[in-house]
Amino acid sequence: MYDKIRNDQYIIDIYNKISVYEDENDVWAYHDLKHVLNVVSMTEKLLTDLNCDKALIEEAKIAALLHDLGCIEGKNNHAHRSYSMAKKYFEKNKINLKNENLILDAIKTHSDGFDTDNKIAVILILCDKLDIKKTRIDTTTCQVNIK
Repeated sequence: MYDKIRNDQYIIDIYNKISVYEDENDVWAYHDLKHVLNVVSMTEKLLTDLNCDKALIEEAKIAALLHDLGCIEGKNNHAHRSYSMAKKYFEKNKINLKNENLILDAIKTHSDGFDTDNKIAVILILCDKLDIKKTRIDTTTCQVNIK
């Protein structure tokens, strides 16, 4: 299911629009496709190293892929928009995941900090914050956007 969503032109187009929006608005912490794919990769690696079930890893990768969809309207409140967009996407495409509530909750709360017992959310938050690349650092002040 992850590969189907990853290759869906609708999802790719949203992240391409986010990239354009962030370029036009001088955003210094990108939330584009490159970023979410980095988060997916780290999520998969971490959960594999923790010997998690392959089905759980697949669903956590979906959360990582969809967690920044809401940035299409900017960073403010993007986690809640991402949650709504992912939920509608699942409904429209008749996607039923075993851990759907955990996936959606992880997307919704990924900007809230680590105060959760949702293991998918904790992994998503950690991997999201670990994606520190040149495109996510303000080189004029050397600040890292970790929100």
